[in-house]
Amino acid sequence: MSFGLRVWSESGALRLDTDNWTFRIARIEYVALASGGSVSFTIPGLAPGVGDAFVVPAAFNPDYAALPVVDVVGEVVTVRASQKDRPNTSSYYNYAPVPAYLYVVFFR
Repeated sequence: MSFGLRVWSESGALRLDTDNWTFRIARIEYVALASGGSVSFTIPGLAPGVGDAFVVPAAFNPDYAALPVVDVVGEVVTVRASQKDRPNTSSYYNYAPVPAYLYVVFFR
């Protein structure tokens, strides 16, 4: 791949590769969450294999720890301020995330 975009899941599976797909942007949203916060958006028609969501940093600040985490379940996209501190738990790290732009795309 010499140009384009690739997105991997938490398990390391390739979810989006623009070498094979083009995409249509369905939503762009600026997200600046407080530590421990989250926000959800319903995107009609979103489903695995039809579309996906990802974040791109909007600013750099060395005091921030990392980008927010994006979960896509059915038509609901949830952006969380931090990742789980251990797999299979509901406990999250407590840090403020980097402000970011959420992109929701449909594949063509």
